[in-house]
Amino acid sequence: PVPTIDRKDRTVAVTFYVQPGKKVYVSQINFKGNAVTNDNVYRREMLYSEGGIYNSYMIEQSKLKLQRLPYVEKVTMKKVPVPGTDDMVNLDYDIKERSANSVTASLGYSQLYKFMVGASLNMPNLLGTGNQVSLSTQLSKPYKSLSLSYTNPYFTQSGISQTMSAYVTD
Repeated sequence: PVPTIDRKDRTVAVTFYVQPGKKVYVSQINFKGNAVTNDNVYRREMLYSEGGIYNSYMIEQSKLKLQRLPYVEKVTMKKVPVPGTDDMVNLDYDIKERSANSVTASLGYSQLYKFMVGASLNMPNLLGTGNQVSLSTQLSKPYKSLSLSYTNPYFTQSGISQTMSAYVTD
């Protein structure tokens, strides 16, 4: 910044000179440590693409999106310069996965329903696709229910999800 002081009017004008530098591009996005989850599940969480201009805000937001997935425990990212160029970097994500599947069971007794049994299964990363499946059942002498739910969180490329559910109650 270059200030210009006008003592008579008691004002200061500040002029900024910006000299643009060379743009840096993302050459490749690499994922390591994803033993269960398919590569494209992580790629769809990226807010930038290969060949695009390096944007530190979008890269940080993409890392946060990865960390919020229920089957991801930890994400570390490092920038690796592309040999032979000074305007390209590779971004390497090291992902530590965890099992987010859950199984619950319940057992109870009441005078009205007598013995009650329940169970549920929740899989937020079905076969490494990032799709979610939920199955639950409740059984007692007068009441029986079964429900199944399947969610594709990226049914469209823009991130609109689709959920299909079926249930039966007697």
